Amino acid sequence: MGILTFIGTVISIIAAIFSIYQAVKAKNSAQAAQDAKDSIEKYKSTLNLQKLLAHAKEIEALLVKLTAPNLTTGKGRNFKKDHEAIERFVSLLNDNQSIHPDSEFCTFILNEYEWFVAQASLDPKPYNDILYHVRAIIREINGIIHDRTFE
Repeated sequence: MGILTFIGTVISIIAAIFSIYQAVKAKNSAQAAQDAKDSIEKYKSTLNLQKLLAHAKEIEALLVKLTAPNLTTGKGRNFKKDHEAIERFVSLLNDNQSIHPDSEFCTFILNEYEWFVAQASLDPKPYNDILYHVRAIIREINGIIHDRTFE
């Protein structure tokens, strides 16, 4: 009877060690899966930020033309098309308010979006102010992309 008890005890100890090993292995696999998910989400949000940045730079170029000191007349200028481009950019801002988990960035984008919406009814448009806000958005996005690139 003593030998059977000893063999049972050894098998129980081996089973316990194997169970601990499997638990650690499962925990590591779960962590690896979470890390992969986080990496994919970060990559996706970075791509969205780059898309938003490209649109912001297009709007910046448009606004630079609209605020140029030699633009004394709007002859030949399609302001409706320009305003539609700005509205598309504002819509894109709205779509990307939660693009980055950092709450400061989300708050910043929300504030900028609300500012742009408030300007929609103004005529004439405050192009210099809009340009200032677009450049602030570009700086903010560039900072986030730079931080992600060199992490």
